[in-house]
Amino acid sequence: FERVAVLVRDIQSALARARTLEDIETSVCERLADADPYVFAWIGATDTDSPRVTPKASAGKEAGYFDVVEITADDSPTGQGPTGRALKTRSTHVVQNISVDPTYGPWREPALERNYRSSAAIPIQYDDTLYGVLNVYASHPKAFDSDERSLLEDLCETVAHAYHRIRLQNQYESQYQE
Repeated sequence: FERVAVLVRDIQSALARARTLEDIETSVCERLADADPYVFAWIGATDTDSPRVTPKASAGKEAGYFDVVEITADDSPTGQGPTGRALKTRSTHVVQNISVDPTYGPWREPALERNYRSSAAIPIQYDDTLYGVLNVYASHPKAFDSDERSLLEDLCETVAHAYHRIRLQNQYESQYQE
């Protein structure tokens, strides 16, 4: 628990200094992927005209994962994993054991090849605006207990506030230039 709390505080500190959405996404993913037992982290979102979830930033042991998987936020089999469900319900979804979870079928083999054993998907939302979803993968099953999930949810709330701050800043700068 303390390990994740320290990690979240470190990321939150970096978010306060972020100047672009890319800075936020890169910083979050890199710091999470560098923290044991996490091996991979990515932030994704859907476009308004497609249910497909597109990665915006990632770090860690990816090794072509996005080349071999399709992740959606719809009612198809590729929308039933933690990412699709987190986007549809705007709540955290965790798979504690990728090797046996029935909802993880479409991605199981590529995930296990990369040593992903458990997965958490946390929506990034500010008020009614859903910016996307943070996905974190760990190298062992049952990595996401309730305390860990709570800290990751707090982190995503901070990420959403940072997104909102930068969007407002960009809006003000654009209006000022006009």
